[in-house]
Amino acid sequence: MPFGLTDSAAVAGLACRCGSYGASPALVAGANAAFRPQDNAECHHIKRVIVNLAVTTLLFGSAGIGAQSATEPLSGLPLAPGFTRTGDPVQSYKYCGKSASIALYVGSGFPDLDHENAWFAHAMPHAIAITSSTGIKTFITPDGTAAVETADAFISYLRFSPGLSPAEMKILGAEPAARACIAD
Repeated sequence: MPFGLTDSAAVAGLACRCGSYGASPALVAGANAAFRPQDNAECHHIKRVIVNLAVTTLLFGSAGIGAQSATEPLSGLPLAPGFTRTGDPVQSYKYCGKSASIALYVGSGFPDLDHENAWFAHAMPHAIAITSSTGIKTFITPDGTAAVETADAFISYLRFSPGLSPAEMKILGAEPAARACIAD
């Protein structure tokens, strides 16, 4: 009889011959005829395969959990945990003569704005961070092509094409909700 992972008698025989893992004697007795490893080398190989499968499953499982909501599709920036896209369509407009798009997210993934900003500072270590007079913080990619504006329960993700210049980034950070590019 071929050995299969669903064949409990064969698994019990493996447990008996390759080191018992608590298999019942009745199950093991019936399994001895079904599965007989030839020597300890075969048991060692089987144990190594099982351990490798378990480790691989854990690694890929963990990667899958982190990847479920890793990036926001419009901007390509990290998506904050606990936030979902609103039903509002992506809005497109001109900002400083450049194409701009914005998507709004709502959620309660953080206890307060300070925690939200700390998460983005960690998730976007090379971003240019600008805080407006109203407390809204804007994190902008160094090339100016994407940004995120944090406002507690609301987060706006933005995409610019071509990217914003350093001066335009300052304007965006000073007046994050503005749709016009007006220098002070």
